Amino acid sequence: MSSELYRYGMRHKWCVLGYLMFSFIVAFCFQLGDLVSTSWQGYKIWDFLAEGKLWEFYKLCDHLPGFDGAAYDPPLYIAFALWNLPLYIISKITGLSINPGIVTYWSRVMLMLFFILSSVILKDVASRLAMREGDAISSGEEAQHNAEFVFPMFMLTPFAFFAVVVLGCYDIIPILFCLLALREYLKGNLIAFAMLFGISNTFKYITFFIYIPLVLLLEKRIRNIALMFLLGGIPTLFWISLKRMMPGMEAQMGLHNSIISKFSAWSFSTGHSVTANVFFIGYFVLCFFAYSLKPTSKEMKGRWMAFMPLMTFSWLFVAIAPNPQWTVFLAPFLVLNLCLNPDHKDALLWAEACAFVGFTGMCFVSTNTDEQLIDVCSALAYVFHFNKLYNNFRFDTGAITSSIECLPSILLSLYIAALAAFNFLSAPIGKLHLTDGAAITRKEMLLRFCVIFVFIIPVAVCYSLSYLFR
Repeated sequence: MSSELYRYGMRHKWCVLGYLMFSFIVAFCFQLGDLVSTSWQGYKIWDFLAEGKLWEFYKLCDHLPGFDGAAYDPPLYIAFALWNLPLYIISKITGLSINPGIVTYWSRVMLMLFFILSSVILKDVASRLAMREGDAISSGEEAQHNAEFVFPMFMLTPFAFFAVVVLGCYDIIPILFCLLALREYLKGNLIAFAMLFGISNTFKYITFFIYIPLVLLLEKRIRNIALMFLLGGIPTLFWISLKRMMPGMEAQMGLHNSIISKFSAWSFSTGHSVTANVFFIGYFVLCFFAYSLKPTSKEMKGRWMAFMPLMTFSWLFVAIAPNPQWTVFLAPFLVLNLCLNPDHKDALLWAEACAFVGFTGMCFVSTNTDEQLIDVCSALAYVFHFNKLYNNFRFDTGAITSSIECLPSILLSLYIAALAAFNFLSAPIGKLHLTDGAAITRKEMLLRFCVIFVFIIPVAVCYSLSYLFR
């Protein structure tokens, strides 16, 4: 894997250098506060361990000055603790004072490594899905060609770049384990498939939403389904149980309740004493559909394996109001299905671009993912000692977007329609083999990446003007 990355970097060294420089500039200018607190809490594990108070981790985090309490499961904090161990050792040896900003941006390096590794594994998954198997695939040269471009395609996916580089979010960690699990399935190792998904679920519970339909697609025997659910669920149940026994955790239930409320937001009365939940109605239908599918070839089973997570996450992010960073889970499956459907390449590229444009509008209007990314936690504001505006922006992307009549509704409709179109065009129904079409070009990949400026430019302009005229 390392030699492959090295060869790729040498062949495209100027492109790689340009990408890394641009990523550094963006990461320097934008930062979501969640990584600042979570990485610092992970770093503090070593202090708590030295004091013999590791069991009181959640209680102690609740009293860290300037930070909200820790609310995630222990594996996430353990991952940040291990990554930041060199900083901790350096601070103890040299007496250097390590602040949350240093920990945050060192942790960003870890996220970029996970981003790169996920791209490499995704390329392997795509290559296996597009591989010829004798006469089973009558065409598919373009799909195989596209698979070779999956590495840069994922790195240049607007949804992925937005979450990992712009926001600095760690949802890329469970994505790596999801992709490793899919690769193990394609290699025929179902136990490893279940166990890797189990690890992924410990970092982000929503990955279980794709695990269930995938199991129902791949396995029809009830005993084996139960075993797969057990293998995939044990790690999560273990860490949840451990976390709930640790003192101080009860004070952090507000985050859990707010996330649960997202899933119950779209409900309707049935005339009984309870309401029906729209998301779960659609999700149960999807699970029954997955169980009913009986692909007749290994190729078609692989196609459905690539499509089912896309369909699940698309429904999830339409039926609930997701946190902006969650949509990174769409990214690898957008790339896989774009690779496997060269006959609809142009339409799929447009659909993905329109989905991101609509998503950007939702960020501005309803999630406060805007100028605050520069104002509150960015290295730019810290290094140059910018005065905090504290959400008092004279020029506000959310306010400007909302002031234009019908624009928020149009952007939300565009997001939903574009995701629906992408799913419709990617669905393997009626496709007996990989179809012919035009291969993706480097120019198209670059133009696809440029959609990220739909978010970056308005936010940068509004923040700059607000700061100049403060």
